[in-house]
Amino acid sequence: MAKTSRISEAARALGSAAAPAKTDDSAGGAAAEQASNGIAGMPYETALAELESLVQQVEDGSLSLEAGIQSHRRAVLLLKHCESILNAAQAQIEQIAGRDLPPASDEPD
Repeated sequence: MAKTSRISEAARALGSAAAPAKTDDSAGGAAAEQASNGIAGMPYETALAELESLVQQVEDGSLSLEAGIQSHRRAVLLLKHCESILNAAQAQIEQIAGRDLPPASDEPD
C-alpha cells in the first residue's frame, strides 16, 4: 500500500520522536493535543498531505529552530493520527474479510 509506505518514510524522517508512547498518560495527552490542534477530526488525506509538507520543510532546513520544533511536534501528532486511521481501516477490512470468506478447506479448487 503506497500510503502506508509514505507514513513509514515520514516516521523515519521524524526519528525516534514519532515512536509510540510507552505510558498511558502520554497516549491520552497526545489525543488531547490532537484535538486541541484540529487534528482529531482531520481526514486521512488532509493529514497525510500536511505531514508530507512538514517533513519536507524540516528536511530542507527552511525553518527557524523554533518553527522547526513546532513543525516536528505537529508532524508527530499527524503521523500518529494517520497511523490510527490506517489501523482502524485495517481492522475493518479484516472483519469484513472474515465474514465474507468461506472457511479454508484442505482440498484445492
